Amino acid sequence: MKRYDDSYNKFNSIEELLDFTKNIVGKKFKELDIQDKLLNNKNKGRLGEIVETGFYGYPNNSRAIADFDEIGVELKVSGFLTKPRAGRVPKERVSLSMIDYYSVIDEEFEFSKVLFKNEKILIVWYEYEKGKEYGEFEIKDFQLYDMSQDIETIKTDWERIRNKVRNGEAHLLSEGDSEILGACTKSSNSRIRRGQPNSIEPAKPRAYSLRHAYIKKIFKQHQSEKAIHQEIIDSKNSEG
Repeated sequence: MKRYDDSYNKFNSIEELLDFTKNIVGKKFKELDIQDKLLNNKNKGRLGEIVETGFYGYPNNSRAIADFDEIGVELKVSGFLTKPRAGRVPKERVSLSMIDYYSVIDEEFEFSKVLFKNEKILIVWYEYEKGKEYGEFEIKDFQLYDMSQDIETIKTDWERIRNKVRNGEAHLLSEGDSEILGACTKSSNSRIRRGQPNSIEPAKPRAYSLRHAYIKKIFKQHQSEKAIHQEIIDSKNSEG
């Protein structure tokens, strides 16, 4: 299967990206792990890195620009659970970029780092099954998410986070303060603290996140839209 790397042209449009991504459905992570990233159990972002390098052929990056920067799309890989009554349900929030306490205080939302990197997100969904090796998890679906659908609420959430940091209250940030865009803790060691502007009080490192309740909402919408689209196709086929 062709992968995208420096020897190929990058994606020219979002439609081209989505069309190519159809080929990932049904793949297991062990099939895509060309750099043996599954061996590193300490790397929580390894599944995303496997998709980025093993399927798209892009180098991993932690830059402030989107993964598919030529078309302004960020890549996220996230799991869902299949429950007897509820069906497919996202396992957790989707974490975005780290909050830089020292730079965010000088930003305005329209030109903020988080919007620049994450305005459009391609979410690749795999089925999480307890007891299975990560390499055996299978990719089942994908969707394109656009922040513009709830931009005013996201802006309000972002400004609440920025203003707390401006006021020297980064240590008081809580994911529960926000409706959609949260400030989640981001460290495997709960004792780690960082400095912050306008206060001598150290603060926990945090990242922007799309909150779990919101992720469940947009995933459910995606599933409903897919079902309606399939019904239309089935109806046309039966008529033919």
